[in-house]
Amino acid sequence: IASISRSHAEAGACVLGVTTMLSYTVSLPRIPTEHPPTLVALHGYGADDRDLIPVAEAIGDEHLIISLRAPIELAPGAYAWYLLEQTPAGILPDELSRHESEDQVVAELAEIIRREGGDPENMILMGFSQGAAVTYSLVALYNLERYGLKPSRIIAMSGYLPRDILQTLSERRLEGLRAF
Repeated sequence: IASISRSHAEAGACVLGVTTMLSYTVSLPRIPTEHPPTLVALHGYGADDRDLIPVAEAIGDEHLIISLRAPIELAPGAYAWYLLEQTPAGILPDELSRHESEDQVVAELAEIIRREGGDPENMILMGFSQGAAVTYSLVALYNLERYGLKPSRIIAMSGYLPRDILQTLSERRLEGLRAF
């Protein structure tokens, strides 16, 4: 299956390595339908939007796959959802840059899904490493339905629960949301 890159970030500004519009790669469903269920993939630190396409394609033939590229460019071809700080105590994630990336995802994702012919109300969020942390944060901190998004499942691989979402996650009812 061929994937199609959409480089919408080229139309937006780039300030200090942060794009103002998300780029993404699309992989069409092997079983075409009108408004197919959508699998949204969020890659890990230092990867790009093509990294998770093979994993996403193995999940099912019926999904439109939209693999987002994180907005922070670390080096050519290497992107991050948020910055990391090396300290004597270890590596610390920067919550501010993570929330800025999450804000960008929720602001743009429903329109990206609709533009590509998918269904933003029938979607799976899948993330690896940093992408898994962002996935957890999106479902814990954001009212995604307000943005026209309705994930039915999340797939979080090799990630962690960000500390700033733990309280909210323990209080929030995520009925109908299945997690793997």
